[in-house]
Amino acid sequence: MTNWTDYVKSFAKANNTTYGCALSDPACSAGYRKKFGNKKPLGKKISEKEMMGQEDIASTTRELTDAKARAAARMAKAREEKAEKKRLNKEKKRMKEIAKENESYRLVNESMRKIAEKEDLARKQAKIDAFNRVEERYAQGDIAKKYISLYKEKKMTSKKHKEVGEFIKANPQLDRIYSKDLKNLYENYRT
Repeated sequence: MTNWTDYVKSFAKANNTTYGCALSDPACSAGYRKKFGNKKPLGKKISEKEMMGQEDIASTTRELTDAKARAAARMAKAREEKAEKKRLNKEKKRMKEIAKENESYRLVNESMRKIAEKEDLARKQAKIDAFNRVEERYAQGDIAKKYISLYKEKKMTSKKHKEVGEFIKANPQLDRIYSKDLKNLYENYRT
């Protein structure tokens, strides 16, 4: 605390008034001047500096300059910290975007791999089905050959003849070579 504020507080207490009333009271200013030796006449305007004396001023010009420099340094540091935080947040956001892109690439690659696996399975199944159809045709062709040889050797019985009719109906996709011969023999067979 300074001399001036201490004096005003004690004056207010002694005269049973508030601090604000004591500040505006001319008797308070006159009593301060008497006690601390400021000899300026009361009629003139006196600056606070002159009224309280040089020792009561909170800081000198150098201290104010130093305080301003420290405040400027704190502000600069705060700006740098804010910029660094903003840069880190931007980097985090970019890393999240990269992670999302990587995840989407991973999901796309995984789905494409599954599709390729399904296509491979479909191709393999198509090959197996084609092979089975060829085997079936060969088997049907073998049966047709057997029936044709029975007709040609004249060893065909009526029971076998009915069997041939059912075979022809059951296998409409029968190999053309055998189906024509077999159909002709079947139709021309006389029991």
